[in-house]
Order: sequence, then structure tokens, then C-alpha cells
Amino acid sequence: PEFGFNSDGKTKFFERTSGSTKPQSPWGITAIPVSPRAVKLEWNSSTVLGVHNIYRDTVPQPQTLIATVSGLSFLDTTVVLNRVYWFAVTLTGPTESARSSSVSTMAHNPARIDSVAQVSLNQISLSLSFPFNQSRVSDAAIFVDDSLMPASIGFRSSSKVLISFGRALAKDTHYVRIRRLVDIYGMNADTTQRMKFYSPLEET
Repeated sequence: PEFGFNSDGKTKFFERTSGSTKPQSPWGITAIPVSPRAVKLEWNSSTVLGVHNIYRDTVPQPQTLIATVSGLSFLDTTVVLNRVYWFAVTLTGPTESARSSSVSTMAHNPARIDSVAQVSLNQISLSLSFPFNQSRVSDAAIFVDDSLMPASIGFRSSSKVLISFGRALAKDTHYVRIRRLVDIYGMNADTTQRMKFYSPLEET
């Protein structure tokens, strides 16, 4: 501290401010699982080449520093399968910013088609192993035998869809494939399942 004398002769202490302020916190952080053992983080920052600290924890306010990196992305390959993690990022230099808003995700196995059931001559019901992002179902490409595409898609639950086709499927063994399926954590999947279709509808 520095000091000076005021008019009544008493000593007055004061602090001189350094003029430095904390840098702006990173924003727009995303955490997307890219494999069962890896999560990719991306964020925006006031400086592209700045040095950033990555915090991770299993609670909404991450406290554990796991990496210091330059740039606007980081691949975390130390996550545990099927465990929810929270991430936050700070910008450093000369002081450290406040932490970004924290985001959560979970590394897991890619979603797959668990089962296919015939509902009618032109409808099938798909059950998936992991809840999918309904707002991004339009990003997915759904095919039967790599050619026939659905006329409509209905949602029965977060992991079950009803698919209707513009014509009846022939009695045969068919392959159902979904490409670019995005689940609730943003992970992409490509999954195929075989099914036997009956025409006319018979007991399976």
C-alpha cells in the first residue's frame, strides 16, 4: 500500500490500482462426444491464439484443471465411458478470466438400431439404443435397402420412431440403415439392421 497525509495531519492509506483487468471469458462452448472415449471441446474467445485453461468435473461447476492449450479447441481423451462430465474454459494472460458457462456431455457408444418391427405393409417401427435429437432428425438419412426413403417419420419416444413409406414393402429380408443420426449429446452414428418383412401381414 501507499500513503499520504491529508489536511488534518492523519495518515491515510490507499491502494494504487494496476490498471489491468481480467480478459473476457470464452463463450459458445460446446462439448461433443466423438467416440466412446473422447470428447471434443470448441469455444469462442476474444483472441484466437490465446492460451486457455480447460476445467472438468462431474458437477456443474468444474473445479479441476485438466489442460492448458492454445487455440479454440481441445480433444479430451481421458473421459470414462458413460460418465457425465461438465466442462468450462478460461482465457489467461496476464490474468485469468472468469470461467465460461459450463456445459455437460457424456462419452458413449454410438447409437444403433436395436430392433425393427413391422407395423403395417408400409410402416416399420425402429427402436434405438440411445435417445436421439428430435430437432435434428432431418439431418439423418434413412434408407431401406440403400434406396427407398420414408414418406414420413413419427416419434413414439426419444428412442423410438415410426417410419412410413409411400408404397408397400415386398415380402423379403430388408436392410434398414440410418446415416448421420445425431443423438442428444450431438454424437453422430451410422447404423444398419436387418429385418424380415411380411406381405400380407403375418404373425412373426
